[in-house]
Amino acid sequence: MPPNPGRYANGALEPVRRPPPPTREKTLAELQGKEALAYVASRIDLSALRAEAPLPLTLPDDDAADLAASLAAGGEILLENPGPDETGYLVGFDFGTSSSKIVIHQPGAGDLAYALRAPDALCAQEQGRRQQHLWRSVVWYHAGTGRFSLTPCDGAVAIEGFKTGLIQATGHRMSGGVTHAHAAVAYLALLIAFVIGQHYRHPPAGFDGRSHYSRFHFGVPVACKDEPGCADEFRRVLAAAFEVAPFATDLDLETVKTAHKRAMADQPITADTPFVLFEELAGVIAGYKASPDHRRGPHVIVDVGASTLDVATFHIPDGDHKVLVFMSAVGLLGAEALRAARGVAVPAPTFRAACAQHTRHVLSTTFLRKDSDFFPQNGIPKPLLFVGGGRLTDVHDELYSNYPKGLEAPRRTPAPGANLRYDGDTDFARLLLAWGLAQEELDLPQLKPPSEIEDEVRRHRDYRDLFVDKDMC
Repeated sequence: MPPNPGRYANGALEPVRRPPPPTREKTLAELQGKEALAYVASRIDLSALRAEAPLPLTLPDDDAADLAASLAAGGEILLENPGPDETGYLVGFDFGTSSSKIVIHQPGAGDLAYALRAPDALCAQEQGRRQQHLWRSVVWYHAGTGRFSLTPCDGAVAIEGFKTGLIQATGHRMSGGVTHAHAAVAYLALLIAFVIGQHYRHPPAGFDGRSHYSRFHFGVPVACKDEPGCADEFRRVLAAAFEVAPFATDLDLETVKTAHKRAMADQPITADTPFVLFEELAGVIAGYKASPDHRRGPHVIVDVGASTLDVATFHIPDGDHKVLVFMSAVGLLGAEALRAARGVAVPAPTFRAACAQHTRHVLSTTFLRKDSDFFPQNGIPKPLLFVGGGRLTDVHDELYSNYPKGLEAPRRTPAPGANLRYDGDTDFARLLLAWGLAQEELDLPQLKPPSEIEDEVRRHRDYRDLFVDKDMC
């Protein structure tokens, strides 16, 4: 008698062999983790990252005349006295991908400070609101005359996105026939001259318009400062910008090219150096420490800009010790990136998952390798500083509203100091970095970057199960 087909020859039951279940491809909205991050990165076109409002075709005559007069005054002042004056005013310059924020601070009696206003036509708009102190990061270039300007004119091409090119170390990329590095030099040179001339011509009450600047403080992302190539290009651009700023009223491409080629990235900082480069995080911490709700210990910062999402973990120590920065990463996941992604039908859950993966990488690397204080729900509060003009999009706001549960501390958006004058219609949190950078150099904390912090030595253990869930909620 033949053996039972349901048994082996020895009489044991044969396991039932069922075909594997059919695999179902994930929908775009179901992508998570690295898959979501890679998909979003593949769909965002850098050229699509533009400000909400269209660029102006012209400026009102009064605004154009006032801007031209301040440029001329600033150029003349710099021609006569290009170097800094240690008794003068400080300029905190937040050079952003979509807009720049500038705060002028007069240390000493009264400790006065004010945010520079931009002409209405050149203000950035964020979340449907005109931001009076946000000067759009755009410069116009006329190929026929070879001249740069801060205002539109017939035949000129508007150039944007040059800061993104510098962050990605692709400043050689062309836009309108001009490299991003050259556009950045021209834009910064024009604004430097304007700041000096405008302060001379229209000083607010309590300020001495005849005083000279003592230093410009600029910020760069922590991740960029820790990468020599990126930070070096910023220094070259700034050195070239100060060299050509005296010629702001007649700034041409050849002058910019020559200055940029001649600029040195490794020049030592002396009393005659017109600018100092700081990590943006140092400026934010300086502003945060001046706010009433600051505290020491471990922190997480999420800076949602127009184009970028910058996430970092750090520890504010007692006294004057360096601030330890454990991990930092920047990605093209800001508010304008979200708008561009939606324009090519990227689902909101996928973009949200990409932001969560970007953040998770920073947090998990920190608590697995750098500092165990950052373990979720370990009884140690880790305040989340939620800053940047893009933070209030529906996707970013909803995502980061959940993180305080795992971090055991509230989400905070620090405000600038009480003595800062600014337009009430402006989101004052957008001025936090510029306000922090406008502090005296001794008040800006020194950072110890991730590259200088060794991994903690621990017994091997998989701590990933302590991560509350994919979004810290």
